[in-house]
Amino acid sequence: MTKRHPLDTDWDRMPDVGLEKWPDYDTDTAAWAEHQAAALHGRRVDSLDWDHLADEILDVARSERRELEYRVSAVLATLARQLLGANAPGDARLLCEQRALVLMQLSSCPSLSRWLKEPTWLARCWAESVVSLGVLDLRVSDLPEECPFGQNDLLQSE
Repeated sequence: MTKRHPLDTDWDRMPDVGLEKWPDYDTDTAAWAEHQAAALHGRRVDSLDWDHLADEILDVARSERRELEYRVSAVLATLARQLLGANAPGDARLLCEQRALVLMQLSSCPSLSRWLKEPTWLARCWAESVVSLGVLDLRVSDLPEECPFGQNDLLQSE
């Protein structure tokens, strides 16, 4: 018995030219994702591409972590401008908004808060903020090598 494709009502009327195969992750990720979602909703475990599904779920976590990294780097860049005495107009408001965005993300993904205590991750955020300031021709050589700010500096409102 031929499997019926859950998203295509004309599946059974199509000529059999190899279309009985489910969408492939490597050739059409969008069709693959739709098929996998339908299989999950239908509890059809025999149709699941377990390895790629696991990778995609991990990518969701990585994406959330990257977004937090971007937001924390923005906070650090603003704090670093203060260290350099290179405050721009509106920096206080910008810092407040950036911190609020970090807190919003942490409230929707509380498990991410552990990264704020991770020295290697924080060092990467610091490096990204220093690079972004260097692009603005600020004297980044006057900034400390290691991040001088901790979790409290990142989240406290002034």
